[in-house]
Amino acid sequence: VAVSLIVAAACAIIFQNVPDDLAGLQNRAGCIFFTLTFFAFGSLTSIDLFISERSVFSREIQGSYYRVGTYFFAKAVLDGLLLRVLPAVIYSVVVYWSIGLRNTPSHTLVFFATLALFNLASGALSMVIAVVAYGRIC
Repeated sequence: VAVSLIVAAACAIIFQNVPDDLAGLQNRAGCIFFTLTFFAFGSLTSIDLFISERSVFSREIQGSYYRVGTYFFAKAVLDGLLLRVLPAVIYSVVVYWSIGLRNTPSHTLVFFATLALFNLASGALSMVIAVVAYGRIC
């Protein structure tokens, strides 16, 4: 969350008061591209999540502490809310108005939802890669 806030402040400072011409459009597109790239690479933390906890997970499943579905549901919800949606919302609150995007509730909601869903999808894809590739990299 702190990293998202720092990067959001840097983007807000860099892209503040962008004019409403072709160059401004290109600058806003660059800011949005940087935002998506930042969150896509940030979602790679999910790969380490499953690889580092694999032995603990196996031991607890064999001990019948919980079922596999319960573990993955809890990990997905906590990872999704705390590491994906919350940073995306905080980032959006700081950046959206400072780069001069449309100031209507519908456009704001679309930007917030798109960024949060993109971040969730990136995190989910990273989880899938970690689960599928575990035997090949370890």
